[in-house]
Amino acid sequence: MRSGVKVKRGPIGAVALATVRNRATVRITNQGSLLCNTDFIVGQNDSSGSLNIQSTNPVLGFPGGLMVSGNLRLGVQGGQGRVNQDAGRLIIGNDILVGTSNSATLVGTGDYTLSDVGLVQANRMLIGATGDASGHLGVSGFAAVNLNQ
Repeated sequence: MRSGVKVKRGPIGAVALATVRNRATVRITNQGSLLCNTDFIVGQNDSSGSLNIQSTNPVLGFPGGLMVSGNLRLGVQGGQGRVNQDAGRLIIGNDILVGTSNSATLVGTGDYTLSDVGLVQANRMLIGATGDASGHLGVSGFAAVNLNQ
């Protein structure tokens, strides 16, 4: 069974922790925005998850996006995490971890595709962050990645 969360139009209140798994997808479109007070995890425990921050109308500006106080973690504990962003802002208080591994048997994979006019701000971005984990970052168009370290 597929499930997901869709964030559209105006801002909603902050969530304490977000975990996207079991083939679920979080979509932030148009003027939507979401605030997460700790970590935002996409793909965990041998399951997959996706986060899409995308404009449905390229003519309109997109001031929305996602703000995470902790880390954005893609592909955790054997999971597969994917982010597709073509607009809006992704602001991370700490690090973006694209693919993490806790052991030889729990190897995660992460994929981040940033295109068009998407903007990412974070302390660091670690691709294939730990152990045997694998990760991929693709950047195209006028997209930008701003890192502190």
